[in-house]
Amino acid sequence: TLLKAGVYRPGNDWKAVLLKLFCATVVMFVVLQGLLHYWVGWDQWGVFERGVHLLAICLLGVFAYFLSLFLLGFRVKQFARHT
Repeated sequence: TLLKAGVYRPGNDWKAVLLKLFCATVVMFVVLQGLLHYWVGWDQWGVFERGVHLLAICLLGVFAYFLSLFLLGFRVKQFARHT
């Protein structure tokens, strides 16, 4: 494994990072579940209308995920390589 080979060493804050990722995933799930009522009757919509609704729902899910990560204090620089 990467740990045994010495290639990967988890940082001290890996539990906090995993918790933030889990919380953001739960928030995204709740948002997407809440938006499902807008999907009722989709079989009667045209292709364009289905596509627009699907795109909007996906974008709102992505927005909720990254906003919750930001509000939880997650920053991209945490993934920067520290040697």
